[in-house]
Parts: sequence; C-alpha cells; structure tokens
Amino acid sequence: MAAEGGPAGPSPAPAPARESHVVQRSETLDMLIRRHYAGWPFKDEVFRRALADLNPSAIPNAANNLLKRGSTLVLPTADDLRRTVQQHYPKAAEVVRIRVEVEAEEMNSRASANAAGPGGDKRRWVRFP
Repeated sequence: MAAEGGPAGPSPAPAPARESHVVQRSETLDMLIRRHYAGWPFKDEVFRRALADLNPSAIPNAANNLLKRGSTLVLPTADDLRRTVQQHYPKAAEVVRIRVEVEAEEMNSRASANAAGPGGDKRRWVRFP
C-alpha cells in the first residue's frame, strides 16, 4: 500500500543559501577577496568581476576598490566564478575546461590502475638505463 499524502518522488534539494558579507569600516574589495578566498586558484581580478556582477549597485565598476561601509555583498560561489571566467575570459574558459577534462581522465585511469592491482599502470614509471 502506498502512503497517502506523501510526495510521488524524491523532492529536489533546496539551493544552498548564498553567503553574504557586511562591509566594515575602511574595508576594501581586495581585503575582502584575500580574507574570503585565500588559496583559490584565481587571480584577484576574477573575484572582483564576480563580485561586481553579483552586486552591481554596491560595486558599479569592477576596477573600483572602495566599498561603502554597512553595505551587504553577496559572495560568489564556485559556479559564479566559473560563469565569470566563461563570460569575461573566453580563452581561459577553454583552457580551464580542457584541464578539467584531462584531470577527470587521469582520475579515471588511476582508478582503473588501482583496480588492476599494484604496478598496473607502468606508463608512468621512470625507466633508467
């Protein structure tokens, strides 16, 4: 018997809430980027453009480093950064896409080599004379 009143299928997962940041006194855009995105593999310019795209009223120009105290900024997610790279840097987007595909292929080959047992993938071995 089916339960009455229940959903017919699995419910879609809710979208994750975007992280926001309230600008403090004398805080600059570069300070915000360095604090929240330290260690990310993008240049600061990509973060500036992503923040400007998400917060057009607070940051009208991506080159502007000044922020108004008390304004709330929406912080970009990884998808927002990917979209920014594709939109503003199309040649870099192609390189990033290729690199992601190459890394995925390498991970698949490593997984198959690990399944084959030790020494399964000898192509990466170093040969000495």
